[in-house]
Amino acid sequence: MSLNRNEKAAVIEEVAAQVAKSQTLALAEYRGLTVENLNKLRVDARAKGVYLHVLKNTLARRAVAGSSSRLRRRAWSAR
Repeated sequence: MSLNRNEKAAVIEEVAAQVAKSQTLALAEYRGLTVENLNKLRVDARAKGVYLHVLKNTLARRAVAGSSSRLRRRAWSAR
């Protein structure tokens, strides 16, 4: 299901708010994980108070733009 422009803006705003109050930001490639493994990761993260959000690189870049987070360009490249 595709997001429309307003929905994308809401996602960017939500993630940007999380980035602003976070001490650590981690990016991960989830390609190859089974649905079962990804669901377990989400459950484990939630239990530990970790904010986990799967989104496209473009939306992630826009959410982090303007923040104090410094990410290497290479971290955004798809492998």
